[in-house]
Amino acid sequence: MTVITQTLIDYSTAAALAENLVERLSPFCERIQVAGSVRRRKAHCKDIEIVAVPQLYSAPDPDDLFGGDKLFDRLYERVHKTPAFGIVQWIKTGTDEVIPWTIKPEGKYWRGVIGCGVVKGSVVEGVKLDLFLARAENFGLIYAIRTGSAEYSRALVTHAARIGMPSIEGYLTHGGAPVHTREERDVFDALRVKWIQPEDRIDEAALVGV
Repeated sequence: MTVITQTLIDYSTAAALAENLVERLSPFCERIQVAGSVRRRKAHCKDIEIVAVPQLYSAPDPDDLFGGDKLFDRLYERVHKTPAFGIVQWIKTGTDEVIPWTIKPEGKYWRGVIGCGVVKGSVVEGVKLDLFLARAENFGLIYAIRTGSAEYSRALVTHAARIGMPSIEGYLTHGGAPVHTREERDVFDALRVKWIQPEDRIDEAALVGV
């Protein structure tokens, strides 16, 4: 059994690795940003977290006998069907074991392990990648939550539920209807919480009302 090891890499190496992945993936995304501990500029990072809105296109569905069109996901096609994106091994979520996994285009979270490589002169191997998929309408919320820290994000979601705007299926809601949060600041404005720099989002104490 192979288990994911929590490989710690210094911030500059983690940032360079994250930027390299974003550069590879950005042509296939409407939007893509680095989140997690790299965005919070932690001195040492144990994984790479990225939030992306896949680029979709309409084309004839080969399985439709009547010639109808279907939406296809360029990002999924890139990472799943193109052998050139072999620096990441996609693995099963929800377990510490490294179990090869087939990602799904409708998935909201793709997990992988970055293979051995050299970044800025440093050898990196076995670094975990968390790729979170969002829509344009909820990018802000997913980006805020996945930036962390875990304690801060948990406090943010708890606050949202407390004021009647619970997070459901990746969207803030109000009266059962989804609230669009295209930008991260839309989240803070909707929840009447002061926006602070990512590196200051340490725990619940950093959650300050406007």
